[in-house]
Amino acid sequence: MTDHNWKFEIRDYVCRSGKSYLFPGIVTGRFLTTAGAPRYNVEAIGPGYEQMQHIFSEAELVPLDDPQAWLDGTNILPLSELRAFVAETRDLINKVSFDESGSMVAGRYVGGNGGLLHRETLRANDILRRRLDSIAALIATREADAPSD
Repeated sequence: MTDHNWKFEIRDYVCRSGKSYLFPGIVTGRFLTTAGAPRYNVEAIGPGYEQMQHIFSEAELVPLDDPQAWLDGTNILPLSELRAFVAETRDLINKVSFDESGSMVAGRYVGGNGGLLHRETLRANDILRRRLDSIAALIATREADAPSD
C-alpha cells in the first residue's frame, strides 16, 4: 500500500458523485485490487442508511464539502455536484441558444440551425437561464462565507 499515492485518507468524508445515486460517507478502509487499482471502503452517513458499506474506485469519489449537513439532513447535494450541475446546465443552455441564432461575430449572428426550435423550448431555456444564475449566485455566496484553508 505504500507504493500508491492515495487520493483519500482513512476517516476522510467523501461522496460518490453523479450517476444514479449519491453515497455520502466516511472512508473506513482502502486497498489495491490484484490488478493494482485503488479501492476505498466507504461507510454511509446519510440518515436511514448509516453504516451501510460500499466499495468505490477513486474516480467515483469526490470530497464531501459539508458532512454535518448530511448528518442532520439539511444538505441535498455536495457543493461539487452543484458546481457540476451549473456547468452542465449552462453548456446545454448555450447549445440551445446557438442552435436558435448562432453566435455573435463582428456584430452579426453567424451559424446556428436557422431557428428550428419551438418557441416553448426557447421560453423554457430562458427560464432555466434565470434559475441557473440564481443557483450560481447562491454557490458564490456560500463559497465567500466559507472559512478559507
